[in-house]
Amino acid sequence: MAKQVIISDSIEQVWSLKDELPASVSLEATDITHEDLNTLAQFIQAHGACLSSLNASLQDSVKPYHHDWQVINFIEMCPNLTSLTLGLIDVNDSVLLHPSIQNLTLNGLHIHADNHIHIKPALERAMLEDVNVFLKDTAENADWARNPAIFAESPNLKAFEYYLDEDYAESAPDKFYFENCPQLESVVLCIHGGGWDVQLKGLFPKLEFGACSRRFGFHGIDVSGVADGSHPSLIKLRDGDGHLNGEVIVFLHPTRHFVVEKAKQAVRLLGGTIAENPDDPDVTMIVIGDEAYKTWDETPYEHLEIVRESEFKNADIEAWY
Repeated sequence: MAKQVIISDSIEQVWSLKDELPASVSLEATDITHEDLNTLAQFIQAHGACLSSLNASLQDSVKPYHHDWQVINFIEMCPNLTSLTLGLIDVNDSVLLHPSIQNLTLNGLHIHADNHIHIKPALERAMLEDVNVFLKDTAENADWARNPAIFAESPNLKAFEYYLDEDYAESAPDKFYFENCPQLESVVLCIHGGGWDVQLKGLFPKLEFGACSRRFGFHGIDVSGVADGSHPSLIKLRDGDGHLNGEVIVFLHPTRHFVVEKAKQAVRLLGGTIAENPDDPDVTMIVIGDEAYKTWDETPYEHLEIVRESEFKNADIEAWY
């Protein structure tokens, strides 16, 4: 079992670990200064092989707000890592390409990638929160601008969660591919900015899946390649048999915060049909803007289900599929 070391006083105590055996130390150095992180980086560059686990973060609300560790190649300098947690420390894509990391938690930082990212088979759980990913500007990547794609084809991946608030969104991956991940139990993509797509292909017998992009983002979902034997909810999506199957929905008086085209796309994915006129005899549901609902006369449509857009969005669109 690795030795647990928590840096609580001087960062200089880290040098006492320089003679430890490979993969023998679990190190925690959180909420520390830029100067301390510089010292820790020097230790990692010289003796990172001793680490099996690392948890490091910059103090909150100090300028500059991010520390730069792009010089650290975790694959080469920390070859024995199985767990990595970083906060407010900008890094290169070695954190996602590491061949032995099983648990990865990243918060409030930037990843600078040389190429599109292919997650390695060892990774079991990834949690990214307020993480921007930038693709290096090269001729090879020109068609993708600065937005990389993330590919996951792993027998061990169990959970992948990515949360990016609109206030922090600068550059997120524009494509997420999950293919033949039989252990995958949870994919949550809540990226509230830009446009992005997710594709599921192959067998996912355990997977529950959620996605949202709110009013400042737009996302697409492709489940056409989901294989028989996958989770029943995915099979229903693939076959157009989601929880809106049989519903014919018309949108009336949407507010500017409600992205109608995204809502229509989600309705179709969930098995529903779009109508343009509430007087269409096939209509079963009217989704109406919150403000318009206050003064709208629903008497002619009392036989239909009337749903305010905020309730509909929260319950049916930005939700688990």
